[in-house]
Amino acid sequence: MEEYSYGESDDHETSEDDDMFGYLAEKDEQQALAALDDKLQAGQKFSHKVPPPFDGTQSYFQWEEDLMDWDDMTTLNLELRGPTVRSKFIGGAHYLKRMLSDRQRLKSDDWMVYVLEVVRGEFIKNNDAVWLWRFTRIFLLSRGSLDTTP
Repeated sequence: MEEYSYGESDDHETSEDDDMFGYLAEKDEQQALAALDDKLQAGQKFSHKVPPPFDGTQSYFQWEEDLMDWDDMTTLNLELRGPTVRSKFIGGAHYLKRMLSDRQRLKSDDWMVYVLEVVRGEFIKNNDAVWLWRFTRIFLLSRGSLDTTP
């Protein structure tokens, strides 16, 4: 009867020649780099596979620019880009995932138009809202010591 050894297999055997020529180190390095492909490094906004996240507290315009840059450099298939971006709404912007419910448009060629159309409507207001906000800011202005009203 043949004995079974746990954790060892014939396909992982190495020779001294492999180690001497650096083949093992190169193979380990390739595996490590492949594992890092889907993860961001510290301080990195996005990579060629991971789109920029959006949590609703950062500048919408900066996120839009980052998203366009990511679209230019990504290696993902076209049908995976929209769903991948949808998955990166985190924190306070998590509710936007439910608003991006049209899966066919997320997988289509115009996924960027669809995503920006939905998200932009939540963060950029119309002309009336902007005018009203600016008008109410007038009441907070003062002329320093020349102001006669309390």
